[in-house]
Amino acid sequence: MFIDQEQDRVDVAGRLEQPFTGLRSIDIRAGYNDYTHTEFEGPGEPGTVFDNEAWEGRITFNHEAIGPFLGSLGIQVIDRDFSAVGEEAFVPPAEESAIGVFVFEDTDWNDWHFEAGARFDHQSIEPRSGGDIEHDTYSISAGALWNFTPGYAIGLNAGRAQRAPALEELLASGPHLATGTFEIGDTGLDEETSNNIDLSLRKTDGRLSWRANVFVNYIEDFIFLDEQDLDGDGVADEVDDEGNPGGELLLVNYTQANALFYGLEAEALYNLFDDHRGLLEARLFGDWVRGRLDGGDDLPRITPPRLGLGFDYHRGPFQGDIELTYVFEQNDTAALETDTDGYAMLDIGASYTLARAPAQTRLFLRGTNLLNEDARRHTSFLKDRAPLPGRSAIAGIRVSF
Repeated sequence: MFIDQEQDRVDVAGRLEQPFTGLRSIDIRAGYNDYTHTEFEGPGEPGTVFDNEAWEGRITFNHEAIGPFLGSLGIQVIDRDFSAVGEEAFVPPAEESAIGVFVFEDTDWNDWHFEAGARFDHQSIEPRSGGDIEHDTYSISAGALWNFTPGYAIGLNAGRAQRAPALEELLASGPHLATGTFEIGDTGLDEETSNNIDLSLRKTDGRLSWRANVFVNYIEDFIFLDEQDLDGDGVADEVDDEGNPGGELLLVNYTQANALFYGLEAEALYNLFDDHRGLLEARLFGDWVRGRLDGGDDLPRITPPRLGLGFDYHRGPFQGDIELTYVFEQNDTAALETDTDGYAMLDIGASYTLARAPAQTRLFLRGTNLLNEDARRHTSFLKDRAPLPGRSAIAGIRVSF
């Protein structure tokens, strides 16, 4: 099977400075995207045709200071026409339109920085078979950053944000070959509501800089793809293109349940030297997250912990980097999900800038998975069939205007 793909995209952006009293500027962005791809079963045998035509516009009014507050308000509009025609179309044709209004304000007071924002969205999805599906969502957030001593800061952010179900989550019904699944949506899905708290601590001055974040997200009516076991044999069901037992497609349903996510991430940078020899920095990083349903069961396809070490070097037109990342095994899995072994990923890159004007021209060489690990991404439905690429290298020239 192969794919014939075509895309036409146009983006326009502009800013009007100080258009009239009370406004610092007006930002305008608009975009059009027409994407089509045809999946061929063989030469001259077209299968399913996917077509997605979308318009998006956004206008932001950045106002002058109102008392101690400086901020923006705006509106965003999206219009999308999606169709998939063929035997393997898993989402019926539909039109999607959405409009959102938002406001963001921030201010400083002594060693403190405060910010807050709010947004309202209305989404309407109209399948060509009839029957509109509409959702209204609201979001609000606030945060504070305290520079409690020179070079150090602590921050706290909290928010309550809603998300309307996506078109695919509502209307899917069929084989999705890109992920090896047979997906079934639910037109009765409610909005997701995420309640978030994020605490951060950072050091920004000196040869050693670092940051650390801990977070807790409680998501009401979390939407996810749930593997099915309709025959009760304790193994996830596999079906054919028609949804009948005995195929090679994993049967999954879009479902909702309250879920708790919590985790942490941290990064440290150390300046080894910055002189006539160039600039060399060492970077140590890691992250960890857990996702559980209200009843305590693990959610499927949660990314495993990672720990990595890297070095970045710059000297004149030359840049180089080396990074070793260890991805731990994932055995905190859902009932019908398989464990995934850990692996180490070693990547090395180098580049040399030939010219910066009128266009930046750069030679590059990059090697990935140089240890040739059997690496499988736990978040992928295809991890047991398709590992990540083995040892590889790519060289080329990149021109940027």
